Amino acid sequence: MFIGGLHPNTHSSVVIEYFEKYGEIEDIRIIGEEKKKSRGYGFITFFDKQTLDKVLEEESHKIEGHYVDVHNAAENKKRINNSDPSRKLYVSKIPVIIGKIEL
Repeated sequence: MFIGGLHPNTHSSVVIEYFEKYGEIEDIRIIGEEKKKSRGYGFITFFDKQTLDKVLEEESHKIEGHYVDVHNAAENKKRINNSDPSRKLYVSKIPVIIGKIEL
């Protein structure tokens, strides 16, 4: 499951504490947490789909005072893989000296 809108200081243990009331969590990854620079989003894997369904049935989720967005990451992946071949790709931190041809 994708989870977005997390406060930058929210630790994965807080997210686990919130979502474990729906069912058993297999894995969690908050992007940037290992470098102490949370990007405000991450991914949670539940042991079964029924747990995910319970989470997605809820109208809203609030963690440490912030409403967070939750989506089925597997559905987003299918949509991306089956989408138009002219998709856009975001690339960052490219040196100024790199031109269109090299890119």
